[in-house]
Amino acid sequence: MGKASSTKKAARVARQTSGKKVRSSQGLVFPLALGVVLLIGLGLVVYARSSRPGTNSTVPPTLNDHWHTAYGIWGCDSWLPAIQNQTDDIDGRPIGIHTHGDGVIHVHPFTSEAAGENAKLGVFLKTSGLKLSNDKLEQPEVNKTYKNGDDCKGKPGSLKVLVWDNANTAGSTDPKVYVTDFSNIRFTNDRMALTIAFVNSDEDLKKLIPQSIPTLDQLSDVSTETEPTTTAPGGTTVPGETTTTVAGGTTTAASTSAPSTSAPATTTT
Repeated sequence: MGKASSTKKAARVARQTSGKKVRSSQGLVFPLALGVVLLIGLGLVVYARSSRPGTNSTVPPTLNDHWHTAYGIWGCDSWLPAIQNQTDDIDGRPIGIHTHGDGVIHVHPFTSEAAGENAKLGVFLKTSGLKLSNDKLEQPEVNKTYKNGDDCKGKPGSLKVLVWDNANTAGSTDPKVYVTDFSNIRFTNDRMALTIAFVNSDEDLKKLIPQSIPTLDQLSDVSTETEPTTTAPGGTTVPGETTTTVAGGTTTAASTSAPSTSAPATTTT
């Protein structure tokens, strides 16, 4: 009886010891797995931040650039006054895309939120107070509102944003025409021209060049870098040729004719 009892006791101890070892081994799996997951997550966060558009200092405009875009707001049959709001803050932080009430969008990013691929019209809309969606435009400073489908000279009007990559050739070249997703329109180079327009289907969009284009030549805070120039017949120096994509997706070379800065005649009803 004593021998059998000792054998059973030894077997019981062995089983208990074995179970503890198994449980001990299993107890290490979870913290190790959790540590691996945390390390992978941290790596993904670092990668996402480093690869986020606009944080790459080599993508213009960089924090060292100072660009300008002439802009205008066309309300069916006349130009609206230039925005006077000079606030440059978003949530209390200076951004670097704003206006000085001169009909010009000043683009000199203070942060990656306004640099590189983040240098977009949507940032200017936030700092200026201008409200623009896919189907509605509000300019609170002059109490003007335009909505797609509203009457515009006897026909339904709609919102469009017209963009010329080179303000000097605006008026002689067709603009890029955007009809949606306006906030994501990018500022891609210095001396662009942009018109936010409420028009009907009969409007000649090429003529709606911003009235503030001549102001680009009167600014004192221009970038130290200028685009290459060529000499046109007669000795007039004009910007070099650039490639512009016009509405409809056709890519053409912009002409090197003398700059056209005349504003379109105001259309009356």
